[in-house]
Order: sequence, then structure tokens, then C-alpha cells
Amino acid sequence: MCCRVLGVAEIDKPPGVWCPHCTPGHGCRIHDQPALPHDCAEYVCFWLQARQEGYQFPDALRPASSKVVAVPPKIEYAGKETHNVRCAPGYPDAWRKPVVNKLIQGLISHGSTVYLVTASGETKRIRQA
Repeated sequence: MCCRVLGVAEIDKPPGVWCPHCTPGHGCRIHDQPALPHDCAEYVCFWLQARQEGYQFPDALRPASSKVVAVPPKIEYAGKETHNVRCAPGYPDAWRKPVVNKLIQGLISHGSTVYLVTASGETKRIRQA
């Protein structure tokens, strides 16, 4: 899902369209090759990062299942974390699914600021429910 939802400037791939190197359902055809863009090689979604760190994120939060890509936290002013979430095209309300919204509300309750980045690139802050 990251290969669809996120933009990759190095290859002029805009957000919301499938990467030309991706085969949906199978992944990246150039993942282990030198042609892999640096941004792609360095990127790990929040779901995968959390799993790698030992957190028990459910499979329902996996981007391919949830239709939501949550970006790992960035540290902003005064040490506050921010997270961006993006929904797959055709699923603009996927962030409202109970399992996804529970994660978002948990992040907010722990002091993070969470933004929904829409398909048009507009950023909207998600507030505590």
C-alpha cells in the first residue's frame, strides 16, 4: 500500500498512484536492486516499525488490510511527536475504522499530534474523540 499511497520524488511518482515498479499483491520488483530509490530503501511504515520493535500491532492495521499508511513519528518543536496518516485512494474514511481510530486515539492520548493527509495533499489535524 505504501507503493501506492506515498509519493516518491526521485522517480516523479505522485501520491495516490501505483509505483511503476510495484506489482500489487506481490510488492516491489526492484526492491533488492541498485535502481531502488533511496527514499524507498530507507522507508519503513509505522506498522512495520512497531512490529520490528516488538509491539503486537494486529494484522488488521497492516496497510494492505487497513487501507491506511501511518508514517513513523517525526519529532517536532519541543520534542513532540507527529504522525501523518494517509488513506488509499477510494478509501478516504479508512482512518475511521475502529482498529485504525483506536491506534490514532492512542497516539493522541500519549501526546502525539496526528494529521490526516488527504488524496489532494490537504493536511487536517485529527482531534481526540
